[in-house]
Amino acid sequence: MLIALFCYRDIRNEKPLLLIPVYSALFFSSNVIDASGLITSLEYRKFFYGLVTFFEYALFSLFFYQTLGSARARRIILLFSALFLAFLSVHISMVRMERIDSIPIGVETLLILFYACYFLFEQLNDQTVLFVYSKYQFWVTIGCMLYLSGSFFVYIFANQIPRTELLKYWFVIDIFLVVKNLCFTLALMLFINQRRKPPVSPFSTFKASY
Repeated sequence: MLIALFCYRDIRNEKPLLLIPVYSALFFSSNVIDASGLITSLEYRKFFYGLVTFFEYALFSLFFYQTLGSARARRIILLFSALFLAFLSVHISMVRMERIDSIPIGVETLLILFYACYFLFEQLNDQTVLFVYSKYQFWVTIGCMLYLSGSFFVYIFANQIPRTELLKYWFVIDIFLVVKNLCFTLALMLFINQRRKPPVSPFSTFKASY
């Protein structure tokens, strides 16, 4: 997030990349609020967690909506997003939460992984893309996939095992959070480096070959 702030002038016109500092700010703020103990009521916590899950899903899905080239895929994202919002609203209003909103997190994970896999499929079938790993979108996608898939089962079973047992496995989420942040940082640095790199002149190429 700090890198994005310092290099805002370089990324301000790249809308998908701007979602990274926005997401980082959301993630940091939600963790501070959660750790502060300000939200004590279980009903308010359920609403708070649901809101965080929705905004995380919204930012990730918006990234893929802006990145995917297929108009049909973008329409599918809009449809699934509307269904997910409806599902999340029903879950918040009707389902009792024990610790965290495991089911919405699980649904969010499956949807984002689906979008990410479609992005990689689209890139592999794009004849104009020689090295997919040279695109910042690839590293954001890999960061999302590793974080969501790596923490999936811990979140899913968080309400079904004793708290002491849950804490033993919570370090797994911390590891994948670090991996995700490293991938996002690499994406930012890759884009900034490519933007600042001077264009290659055909005359310099001619001189070098001569």
